Amino acid sequence: MINTILNFTNKNDILDKCIYASIKNAVMSGAYPSLSEEIAWDGNNYLFQNMEGIRGVIAFSNDIFVCGVRNEKKYEEGRENIFFKLLNSASEKVLKLAEEELLPYFLVESENENIPALSMIFWGENDMILSCVIESEVMERSEFSLLPYVYNFNDLEKYWIDCYEPNKEQLVLVNQIFQKRLVCNKFRLSNNQKEKLINWFGDNVEYCEERFNEIGIGIPDL
Repeated sequence: MINTILNFTNKNDILDKCIYASIKNAVMSGAYPSLSEEIAWDGNNYLFQNMEGIRGVIAFSNDIFVCGVRNEKKYEEGRENIFFKLLNSASEKVLKLAEEELLPYFLVESENENIPALSMIFWGENDMILSCVIESEVMERSEFSLLPYVYNFNDLEKYWIDCYEPNKEQLVLVNQIFQKRLVCNKFRLSNNQKEKLINWFGDNVEYCEERFNEIGIGIPDL
């Protein structure tokens, strides 16, 4: 049975929130290098994880997306099992995206072979977000790690402020970069923005540079 979930958001909003989180992470990686790996991009795939054993991937395509999360406490193993329990009745293009772009990130070793293991999946198609799991189970199985990507933007900003504790100037920089990224996929920070990062973080700005590069944002030569 397919359930309609998260009817207060959509693919484009979720993508924007992933970009916002990535920019906040890129800026604040200079302050917290150990957290820099919690968020990353691999092509059009957004990767997130935390120290509580939650790993997630949101694979974006032109008009659809697929999100999967593994909670180490409980998950389904094996491609056939996952397709039957977590992707049953999904369209062919959703199944193809999940097969090619989602499952490869969630392989575990079982009986001397690597098989996918996932706790839940949901996907967006035709302006709807769907899942074989009800909405409350989606949140519980992911231990609410998805909340930053479905919050409204005011709550989203508060969430990341609590997480990274940026000062006011750093928050202004994040919002400036985010607004530009919404209208321009690739650009470089200004020399003034680069100098702010160096003044704040010194040599740790290399962590910022790595994360920015993943989303098409360059930093002038350091």
